Amino acid sequence: MSDVTISVPTHIPAISDLRITPQSNQRGLELQLSADDAAGDLGEAPYLWFYADCGGEPIVGALPGKVNARIVRVLFPDLRSAAPDNAPANARCSLQVRLTDKTGIESNTLKTTLELRN
Repeated sequence: MSDVTISVPTHIPAISDLRITPQSNQRGLELQLSADDAAGDLGEAPYLWFYADCGGEPIVGALPGKVNARIVRVLFPDLRSAAPDNAPANARCSLQVRLTDKTGIESNTLKTTLELRN
């Protein structure tokens, strides 16, 4: 029998209040969410990990965010251009997001539905 080391984090970043706003000058979106991190190690540009399912092959990725006063903003690409074969002009996508702090500890996951319109 071998020994296994398990690391238990002393804190977990918590995210809430996910908002999505279209960008007027491009087809992308801005995601905005609130982040609480008791250890203060979220950093200035935490990664937002996402999973988007628009009915075809799911799109999975990570994008750098910007933190200002506990609000994280991320410019999110147009899912139609990220996977043009998978997302029709008008689609309903299931979206899941989470953050990681500088030490790699993951937050909770937020889920929402995103409407893609021409």
